[in-house]
Amino acid sequence: MVIYYSERKLLRSLIQCIPLFVFSLFFSLSGFETITGIDTPVGKTGVPLIIGIFSFIFTLIFGYCSFDISKKILSKDPCIVINEEGIIYNASQGGIRFLRWSEIKDFGIYSYKSRHSRQKYIGIELVDNGKILQGVSILERTLQKLDPYLDAPIISIYQNEIDVPLETVYEKMMELSNDAKHMCG
Repeated sequence: MVIYYSERKLLRSLIQCIPLFVFSLFFSLSGFETITGIDTPVGKTGVPLIIGIFSFIFTLIFGYCSFDISKKILSKDPCIVINEEGIIYNASQGGIRFLRWSEIKDFGIYSYKSRHSRQKYIGIELVDNGKILQGVSILERTLQKLDPYLDAPIISIYQNEIDVPLETVYEKMMELSNDAKHMCG
């Protein structure tokens, strides 16, 4: 089963991300005084400096997100390939990875709920999380360890990235993983 990125869903995410990037970039470049009309010397209060730092951080975050989403839209590579040997997935962090069925401990459909969204994803738990973390940067490893949802699976396939219903992907994963277990056992 070959699953591609959903260009329509990714385009919607990009349309939401680009204005935030442009706004934070404008805020970073033009300065606090230009936007608010308040001319406060940095020496008297740290507010302009703090706002400048935050706007720079948001510029980096939304710039990275815009770049990553654009790269996925333009890519002709599949997002996920599921076959008898395992799963090949095109991860944002660290490129294309292959997981054998024997390396996967468990997987299931989860729902990330926040006040503004409810997103479903397939979470994949591995037998050895350390192995997969070796392929990512030190920053991403640290962020993964600081994740407030430490029970959350380390690998996630989000519904808003793919053009196939998650239930279909999950059923195919169940079928092929069970076949692989019967072949080994």
